Amino acid sequence: MAVILYAEEPRWLLNSIYEELGDNEIEMWECDNEGDLTHSSSQWRNFAWMRPKIRKGRLIFNIIAGEDIVSKRVYGVYHGRLIEMLLTHFDVDIDRLYATSLPASGDVVE
Repeated sequence: MAVILYAEEPRWLLNSIYEELGDNEIEMWECDNEGDLTHSSSQWRNFAWMRPKIRKGRLIFNIIAGEDIVSKRVYGVYHGRLIEMLLTHFDVDIDRLYATSLPASGDVVE
């Protein structure tokens, strides 16, 4: 359950995401003190967090469960809306991206 994107400068991309979040240019997402992203709508806030990890040529967002197990619905909302935000704001900075359909290394779903 991860979003994996390929980019020439994944660290720059993550910093740009944080910058746009801080400037309120990205709606419906917020960042916590650890750098994890959560959906900011009252319906979905804190059900899960998307934890970024930088790897060579890649930026990976693993899902981290809130108080409950990550349901398929929460998985779908968080992954779908994260991808929507990334494509809306950073499409020219991303070579390609995809979401895994099952838990991936680094996910915490329980």
